[in-house]
Amino acid sequence: MNNGSPGADFTDEQLRIRVHHVGGIGDFGPISHLKIFGDDIEWIGYDASEDSLSALAPRGRRFLLVNKCVGKANSVGRFNVMKESSASSVFPCAPSAEKYTWITYQGRPFVRNGKTLIWGEHTRVVKELTVEFRTLDHLVENGDVPQIDVISMDTQGSDYDILVGASNALSSSVVCVVSEVMFAELYAGQALFCDIQDHLRKHKFRFCEFLFSQVYNTAPYPFELQGRGFFTVGEALFLKDVRAFIDEAHTQSAKNQCVAQCLKLAAIAAVYDHLDFSLDILYTLREKSLLSLDKLANSTNITYLRLLRDLVRAAGAVESRSPPLTYDEGRRYGQAPDLPSAKPDKLKAVRYLIKRLFVRPIGILTRRNSPVYYGPISKVLHAYGLVRIARAHDIRLVMYHLGLFWPPENWLARLEERLFWLLSKLLRL
Repeated sequence: MNNGSPGADFTDEQLRIRVHHVGGIGDFGPISHLKIFGDDIEWIGYDASEDSLSALAPRGRRFLLVNKCVGKANSVGRFNVMKESSASSVFPCAPSAEKYTWITYQGRPFVRNGKTLIWGEHTRVVKELTVEFRTLDHLVENGDVPQIDVISMDTQGSDYDILVGASNALSSSVVCVVSEVMFAELYAGQALFCDIQDHLRKHKFRFCEFLFSQVYNTAPYPFELQGRGFFTVGEALFLKDVRAFIDEAHTQSAKNQCVAQCLKLAAIAAVYDHLDFSLDILYTLREKSLLSLDKLANSTNITYLRLLRDLVRAAGAVESRSPPLTYDEGRRYGQAPDLPSAKPDKLKAVRYLIKRLFVRPIGILTRRNSPVYYGPISKVLHAYGLVRIARAHDIRLVMYHLGLFWPPENWLARLEERLFWLLSKLLRL
């Protein structure tokens, strides 16, 4: 990196985000949200089964398929093929979970046309295979696969083992982990969410959110005897603490690596609707004179750099006219915040909703896309294909300026809340 123009000499290859996904039976899961970046992403898929591996191939994208069983150490072990192939695992069913019941609902709302899954039968072993395990660290160091920026896993209980076998990568290059986690043993001897979180905390990752969840009941009693069930399975998102890169970047080579990984982390955070975290990374790089984002975005073909550049510009416009949030000394816990210039903000929010009410039907009738957004951030997100995140950002912003908050404090606030959500639903906000 040249000192005169930070970041100007990065190549597209250095900035490409490499997603390593293990398991999933032909599905990349929640990490597939990154597909909006197109050729900015290289997909590396792993599976012990050649059939499942071939189903993983993301057509039209950069990808590499690796027919390996990934684990904690380079060793030989057993793999259990279950009655339901998607439940196959290195672990057998946990005796305590044999009666666990998962009732699924699909299709129309309030119509039960899914299926009932009883875990013990679902995971009945039909075949045992002897397989060779390889760690992700070994595959990287051996040159079999490229650098790891993102680890995504859906391996039926062995996610923790895979992370242990990727400890070097977690310390050096990985910025994001998406892991299937469990809060009770579905497989005998498996690690739970707390174990995965503890391991990732050692490598300076922070738990962000659950991207997907499943609730299991404890036994297959008749439906009218079932309760709400236990939160048992989730897809957890972990993001690296940016200080882990910046504080340890002492040499020029380390600074180059720091900038590249921080940019990847900022882009991923934006895709998963963690805008403040993304901007904080970019502002930190700018304050430390590690990056000229405008120069870098103009000198490469990386789409996510242009997204980050435009988000920073939009954020600057917002900050120039809006004061930062401050602590409200006299505010009770749970009370709505006192907004600066509340009346104009409320009127603007109402005008926006009315405009959306008329513009969207016109767009449908004329078969033209007519996006209407409240703020500049939402417009940038929409322009880069992040429509779901743009809508979510708008909902939060409009609710804030209307003085609505969650949870509602009284019946009138609850009524306002319901009316707003109904209106946003009708307008597909």
